[in-house]
Amino acid sequence: MNIRFPVFLVDSVFYFLLGMFFAVYKIDFFEFSDKIRFRDSLLAFIVGFCLFFWDKEYSCGNNFKESLSFFLVVVSGVVSLLKVSKLICENEKLFAYAKKFAPITFFIYALHSPVLSECVKKITLKVGMPSLIQFLLACIIDIGFSVLAALIFRKIFPSCFVILNGGKREK
Repeated sequence: MNIRFPVFLVDSVFYFLLGMFFAVYKIDFFEFSDKIRFRDSLLAFIVGFCLFFWDKEYSCGNNFKESLSFFLVVVSGVVSLLKVSKLICENEKLFAYAKKFAPITFFIYALHSPVLSECVKKITLKVGMPSLIQFLLACIIDIGFSVLAALIFRKIFPSCFVILNGGKREK
């Protein structure tokens, strides 16, 4: 049995330092991201994503190109999602629809990592297709399964769901 316990992850330290930079210099990340056009953040995300999967293998962090492209994907992805979130909040119909998922968000967050890991290992890597498509397929399966599991679990075991969901009850 091979058990790994990462104590020190360079990526984590980098993101911590980036957050510290914004805090020390009192830079509001939301205001900073508002200055970036959605088109630019989406383009940076796509470029980073393509660079990351260029070698057709998922091996994050093994070389500088992958680390840099992964950083580009994470930062531009966060900025893009902030922009999408802002659009959702400003549109009443979209906000009302998105609000229905609020009670299950923590459950989805907690479940997505093991589900995504299993999707990548067991489903997509056994299929002969490009790694970009494998990754997207794994994400779609992950999100679908996590939402479905949360809704079913909430319906069948409501009290247990509240405990597993961090005590978030529906209002």
